[in-house]
Amino acid sequence: MSPPPSPPDTCCRVARSQRCMSEQLVLVSALCALEAVPLRFNYFAAFWTEVANSPADSKLEEMLVECSVAAEYVDAVLLDERDSLEDPVIYQFMQHYYPKLGGGASSSSSSSSVGGGAAEALLEQLVSGGARGPLRALLAAVRALTLLHARAPPDPARARDLLRATRAIRTRLQQATEDESSEPENGCTGGPSNTTTRAGSGSGSSGDDAASEPAEPDSEPDEATPRGAGGLAHLALALDALDALANAATAPPVPPHPPPEP
Repeated sequence: MSPPPSPPDTCCRVARSQRCMSEQLVLVSALCALEAVPLRFNYFAAFWTEVANSPADSKLEEMLVECSVAAEYVDAVLLDERDSLEDPVIYQFMQHYYPKLGGGASSSSSSSSVGGGAAEALLEQLVSGGARGPLRALLAAVRALTLLHARAPPDPARARDLLRATRAIRTRLQQATEDESSEPENGCTGGPSNTTTRAGSGSGSSGDDAASEPAEPDSEPDEATPRGAGGLAHLALALDALDALANAATAPPVPPHPPPEP
C-alpha cells in the first residue's frame, strides 16, 4: 500500500491552486524529495510533471529549475538510486527535467566526469546483462543511459559498443517474449473451478458484494516497476530510444550546403 502524500506535497498542491507558491516551499519540496530518494516515492515527480504539462505554471517550473537541491535530486536518482527509473512517473519527470536540472549540478568538470564514469559502468552492465542475468533488471540501466546520452551524445566508438550491447539484449528479449507468449494461461485447462461454483452458490451475497464494491479512486501516482510481459515491453521501448541516440552518434556528418549561386 502506498504511503499518503507528504505534507510538503500537500502544501505545494494547495499553494499551486491558490497561486501562492514561494521559493522557500519549492526548496522544502526538493529537500524532502532528496532525502526520500532511497524510498523511491514518486509524489515529488508526479507533482512537478503536472506543473511541466501546464503552460499556466511555467513560472513554477522556472522556480524548480533554479533550485540547486532539485539538481542534486536528479543526480541522486541517476547515480545512487537509478532503479527508481523503473517507475514511469519518475522516469517521465527525469526525461523533462534532467536536461534542465542536470545542467546545473553536472556542468562542472568533476560532475561531468562522474556522469561519464556512470555511463561507462552502465554500458558494462548492459554488456554482461546481454549474455546473462534477468532482463527486467536492465530497464533502469537502459533508461539511465538514455537520459545521460540524450544530454551528452556518446562518441562514435561508445555508440557502436552500445549498439552491440542492445543487439545482444534484443536477441534474448525476443526469445523471452516468445517463451512467455507460448506458455498456456493458468486455469484454462481446468474448466469451471470451485471459484465459479462458489460465486454462484448459496445466497450469492459474497459474490454480489465483491462485484458491487466501488473501485477505489485513483488518487495516487502510478505503481512502479513494470512486471511480466509489460516489463519486457517497457524494456523494448527503452532499447528503441537508446538505439536512436547511438545511431545518430554513428551517422556520418551531413555535408554543408553549397552557397547559392549568384
